[in-house]
Amino acid sequence: MELENLTIEDIEDFFWKAAKDGWGSGKVEKQKISSLPGYKCIPFESGRFSILDAYCVTPLNDKSAGMMTIWFDKIPVWIMHYGGEYPEQVIPFLKLALQDTIMRQDFIGGRGPKRFVHGNYPNLLYVNTVDNDLDRFSNFSGLESIFENGHTVGHHYYRGMSLI
Repeated sequence: MELENLTIEDIEDFFWKAAKDGWGSGKVEKQKISSLPGYKCIPFESGRFSILDAYCVTPLNDKSAGMMTIWFDKIPVWIMHYGGEYPEQVIPFLKLALQDTIMRQDFIGGRGPKRFVHGNYPNLLYVNTVDNDLDRFSNFSGLESIFENGHTVGHHYYRGMSLI
């Protein structure tokens, strides 16, 4: 396959492979980025594709931000940015919500489902509101939030697009 024949479906197929076997699996070791103090990254490669999920969390509060980039033959072909804040105690619940869409290969802004609850966290509710659902994987944005007993405890804005 040459770059000019690359399709958005090819990129999305790699995204799901990377999610299941790479960054979303919890099995890939996080690395530090020497040129970006405070950042951690989760790399994954398969064939001519590679992905890097790079993010930072400040020790000053619960805010975090990051970006995920997919390359084909070292050429960037897809990107997503995200940022917001979550208290540490809801991160395990957030990871469950993200795993839900990974296991079903259901792309909803690259985050979790539109609505998610889990029996281990009876007071928490995850809600993902996609602003633009029309282009799904190639042009999207939205807001994910976690509520505890009806009150917002954290959120992330996200935005992504295809570069082909």
